[in-house]
Amino acid sequence: MGRKRGVRGLRQRRRPQKDGTWVDLAREDYDYFAAPKGVGPGTCSVRITAWDGQTLEDVLPGPKTDATCEGKGQFH
Repeated sequence: MGRKRGVRGLRQRRRPQKDGTWVDLAREDYDYFAAPKGVGPGTCSVRITAWDGQTLEDVLPGPKTDATCEGKGQFH
């Protein structure tokens, strides 16, 4: 999973949903969030939490090579 560009105040985790449960992902040194066991095929629901408690939830398309996607929101 790539990083969310242009987002300030992002905590060091991103939470994809697996089987209806949110799973913490650590931010790597190279500024990406990685799921060591993958997130599976198809879409992936994510919840991103800012340092001040704001959250954004979005659905990302399935994994693709060299692809970017627009998020549906930004922190304020």
